[in-house]
Amino acid sequence: MTEYLGAGRFTTLAGAEYTVTARRIVDATYMRVMVPSMRPPPYRVAPGID
Repeated sequence: MTEYLGAGRFTTLAGAEYTVTARRIVDATYMRVMVPSMRPPPYRVAPGID
């Protein structure tokens, strides 16, 4: 896993730091992708169950 520090810099859990240069920036928000964690389950869940 990494954490974005800004200005193209990332740091890993181990503490290594990387710098990247974007060659192409793509706006993929037009697809409106919905992953399971973004919405409630499509089935009923018993009370008290997470």
